[in-house]
Amino acid sequence: MVEARGTTQKWMVTAAASVMLLAGLLHIAVAAEHWSHAPAHGLFFVIAGIGQIVWSIAFWRTASPPLEKVGFLLAAVLLLLWGLTRILPAPFGHEPEAVEAAGLITKACEAVCVTALVLLMVAGAVPQARARSWRTVVELSVASLVLTGLTYGAARAAEPLLPGLKAAEHSPSQIEHEPGEAGQTTPPATEAHDHAD
Repeated sequence: MVEARGTTQKWMVTAAASVMLLAGLLHIAVAAEHWSHAPAHGLFFVIAGIGQIVWSIAFWRTASPPLEKVGFLLAAVLLLLWGLTRILPAPFGHEPEAVEAAGLITKACEAVCVTALVLLMVAGAVPQARARSWRTVVELSVASLVLTGLTYGAARAAEPLLPGLKAAEHSPSQIEHEPGEAGQTTPPATEAHDHAD
């Protein structure tokens, strides 16, 4: 960690790195489940998780202004993409994604990381440079919105080019039947017992 930082700033560095690490581990933990739904989603979670883990280790070891900005963008874009895909259909999917506990925990971690990074950027600046630090935060926020839109749009545009990564389509009229018994139903067990008596 950067030695010049005060105790409070070191604590914020540790907090930002720790919650980003947890978010990355959670992304990797749920990747297999999402892969079974849509391979693109599983792949996205693995890449996002690895990125978060690498950033958290690098930031904990050497907290620097460039890494603060990268971490802010990474966490903010993932937060915004999550929100966007709860309103609009997720790329390589068919509908908006559901709100799940693991997702909420991951997003809470990323929100804490963004908050800690903003505090580091602003509190770490000398009083004369605080206005410039807030301007940097606003610029990063705008960049996050733009990157979110570009990422979402690029993924939607890639869907026809990578059909193997899409979620399987399930028709609402599809009914599961035993092999060779399409359209047949078995009588309830109670009826069978009634006839046996």
